[in-house]
Amino acid sequence: MRWLIALLILMTACTQYDEQLAQRYKLDLTYHDYASKFIQREDMQQAENACKRTVIARNECFMTIVQHALAQEKEIPERWCGEIHPEEKLAMTQDAFEEAYIEIDDTLQQELDEQLDPSQQRIATLQQIKEDCYAS
Repeated sequence: MRWLIALLILMTACTQYDEQLAQRYKLDLTYHDYASKFIQREDMQQAENACKRTVIARNECFMTIVQHALAQEKEIPERWCGEIHPEEKLAMTQDAFEEAYIEIDDTLQQELDEQLDPSQQRIATLQQIKEDCYAS
């Protein structure tokens, strides 16, 4: 009986943890969206401020604004380059993703899998973005 109670407590704790991760991730996605909009308006400072508010998706946020700035041939602050970590795994769980997204199709699942466990191709792509960032 004790093991059943312990299992229920553990399951509840894991569920709450996944819910908290999902809520934080959703908030980060909102800041990521703000950063993208600011960079499109060429408001570099506000884009950076929005990315700085992220926790889980910081790497993705800075990668996005750096890519946009590179495409627009804008001068990029070197500190943004340092925020890109090619081998970083997203601090999420599959259960948390399922809490964050109403529906996960195959394409989104592949993207999420890449963020949870980056492939060598993704790592190489992010490394190239980081190198291009420093070279700009």
